[in-house]
Amino acid sequence: MGTPAAMIIVFAADNPGGANMLACLMAPARARDHELVLRPIGTAAKLWQTPDTPGLPERLDVVVTGTGFPDYERLLWREAKARGIPSIGVVDAWTNPALRFRMVAGGESWPDVVAVPDALLAEELRAIAPADTRVEAVGQPHLELVVASLKAARTPHQGTRLAWISEPVAEDWPNNVRGFDQYQVFAALAEAWPTDVELVICPHPRDDRARLAVLAQTCGATVATRPTVEVLPEVDGVIGMTSMVLVEAALAGIPALSLQPNRTWPCNPMVDRLCPPALEFGQVTPFLSDFLAGLSRPHQLDPATEAVMHNAADRMLDLIERVAARQFERIPS
Repeated sequence: MGTPAAMIIVFAADNPGGANMLACLMAPARARDHELVLRPIGTAAKLWQTPDTPGLPERLDVVVTGTGFPDYERLLWREAKARGIPSIGVVDAWTNPALRFRMVAGGESWPDVVAVPDALLAEELRAIAPADTRVEAVGQPHLELVVASLKAARTPHQGTRLAWISEPVAEDWPNNVRGFDQYQVFAALAEAWPTDVELVICPHPRDDRARLAVLAQTCGATVATRPTVEVLPEVDGVIGMTSMVLVEAALAGIPALSLQPNRTWPCNPMVDRLCPPALEFGQVTPFLSDFLAGLSRPHQLDPATEAVMHNAADRMLDLIERVAARQFERIPS
């Protein structure tokens, strides 16, 4: 295919995952001489430093959105379809894929094309997508950027230092509905922690920091006062539950351990793939022991996982141009 003519591309999002993914495409799209029209609301508007601008403009060639759980993006797909404009929904993560296409009040809404990070997620969504919706694996541009930055920022240090990556399970999923929370899991980790290994706790903004600080004292851990992104380059490994930080670390070559004892739902399939989790409290100690013993071993990624970070921005822009040109046939994954 030759160089496509310049086109008007609408980027729309409300959730941070989709907003970050589309933000990675803005400069490359403009470098291809395409005109961008931004239509963010909520968190996406803050990330893009653009006022809330709902709805579609009068003139456009293709609309590209995130796939958050509110209905904003799903309503844009419906509007685009009614106007005969092709649409693409980009999936930024591996969690709850089916929910991204369900309307809050019931029913479904799908774009013409769904862009996903890898072939496994593409296969999962093709099984439930309508016949007239194409699902394409094109990588994850924001994840590719984060991993590259993390690799470049790695710094040498003395001794063994690990990070606990917390997430607000107790606050977001009360009454132990997930089978565990961050405080229970960290308490089990602290009980098994060796005295000669440094541990830094990276709290989530919605964590109870005072409660984590008390737990830290039981194993000599410290609570980080800097953002997690600044701590990660200085550690030899990370331990957490289902956070995407585990995925970022593992893809950057930093060993990652997932602890999800007694889990019910939801899970993060990419975490399970990169660092198979301990699913019982009785497994915490042996999993930790094996993890510490293997920190110095090289960690290889399989080609399918590597593909998530292979020229993802260009692959996604190529897809956008094909869809804008009404070329809806499947492309090689």
